[in-house]
Amino acid sequence: MKQKAKPRVHPPPSRIGRALNIASILCLAAGFVLCIVFWGRLPDRIPIHFNAAGEADGWGARGMIWLLPVISTVLVPGMLVLQRFPWLSNVPVAVNAENAIYQYRLVNRLLAVLSLAVSVVFLAILIETLMVALGEGSLLGGWMLPVLLAPTVGALGWYLISAFRRPARVAPGDSSDADQLSSDP
Repeated sequence: MKQKAKPRVHPPPSRIGRALNIASILCLAAGFVLCIVFWGRLPDRIPIHFNAAGEADGWGARGMIWLLPVISTVLVPGMLVLQRFPWLSNVPVAVNAENAIYQYRLVNRLLAVLSLAVSVVFLAILIETLMVALGEGSLLGGWMLPVLLAPTVGALGWYLISAFRRPARVAPGDSSDADQLSSDP
């Protein structure tokens, strides 16, 4: 059975979404700045893996420090670009002309939150790696994993609840989802 194509509409950007995206980019840039600033002070071997207790249990060459900002440079911009094409996202509900704007707003908000969560997680791991490598001790410890994963799990939970909830009715005079379908910038 052939599936209907999802409507290709662009929900209007929100201030919160923009702020989250800017924060993601700033965290991403901060990772590169930290690598540059501390490069000369790094020993030849740095921690490259931490166990569940937050203790370094794997070591590698100091050039591995660049892996963290490079991975985030692939993930974060990917999520930011996907916000421009929300119909490419795989969502748990059928998207149609009546709910497209609502569902795509949710997808964009989820992507904005996840891009910030990913950039913060990679920045926190980078800071932890630098601190341990420079002999400053561990900042995050055993609670690192649950605290860093909580925003991601929370965002996914919020999204799933919101996606299955019926969108609020549009007040008379407001633009409806159907009106916005005709404008595909």
